[in-house]
Amino acid sequence: ETRARELEQRLHEDYPGRDIKVYPGDSNTTIPQALEDLRPLKWAPTFAFLDPDGMELGWSTITALAEHKHGYRAPGSNKPEYKVEIWMLFPSAGLMRTLALDEAKLSQADEAKATRLFGSDDWRAIYDARTKGEITPTEAREEYVNLMRWRLEHDLGYRFTHAFELKNTIGSPVYHMISATDNDAGTR
Repeated sequence: ETRARELEQRLHEDYPGRDIKVYPGDSNTTIPQALEDLRPLKWAPTFAFLDPDGMELGWSTITALAEHKHGYRAPGSNKPEYKVEIWMLFPSAGLMRTLALDEAKLSQADEAKATRLFGSDDWRAIYDARTKGEITPTEAREEYVNLMRWRLEHDLGYRFTHAFELKNTIGSPVYHMISATDNDAGTR
């Protein structure tokens, strides 16, 4: 709470006259209130940068963002509606570390985090294929990314998704950036 107030104060100093509000706490809990506060502006272009701490992001948060702008066009309008644009730091390497290769070491808490992140237990098929040696760790990591992109497109209706792999200085994958957009300009 204190850090959030300090951040808000600093932002007001750095950007005087701007309407800035910081919502302290777990964003999976605070995003619905922030979106409700933004409801009068749901027509405005909106961008969300999701930077979770490991696998803490919940699918319900992503869904709330995707649904936020629904209904902002007048009934009968032939103009498209656009969802909130998303840039997500997706913990692809973290999934590989957290979802232990030895199934006996896989904790219920880690399973629950993966299910919360993906919004279903569809990740389990990738995990099972990896533990059986049917796919390599690299293939498993890419399949987790593909699963998230598939869910964004097919379950939330985003027209375009893109994934960009980010590596550390020795060339090992750290995470992926996943973008999701409905707008042609956003995909370019």
